[in-house]
Amino acid sequence: MVRYAGDSPAARREYHAELVGRDCLLRATGLADSLIFDGASLLTIPQMRGSMIGHAATVTACAAAPRLVVGDHSRVETVPVMAQDSILATHNHVHW
Repeated sequence: MVRYAGDSPAARREYHAELVGRDCLLRATGLADSLIFDGASLLTIPQMRGSMIGHAATVTACAAAPRLVVGDHSRVETVPVMAQDSILATHNHVHW
């Protein structure tokens, strides 16, 4: 059974049953050409393509359309592009 978390039934999307495992949680997530194994959670990913998410893995907060391969029992939270630029800028100004 796939659990959908959303504010309304309109927020739910249909997925091919053979591509999404049992007991998965999908919230604000779009999928295309991906394999999602049992117990995985995908939270706030507008569009995921060509990905494989392992058993009981959690992926959250992707602004862009990621292509991921995530192992079993992993947890992935992406950093927004602006935050990455800020981290790089800070790193470039560090004096050793």
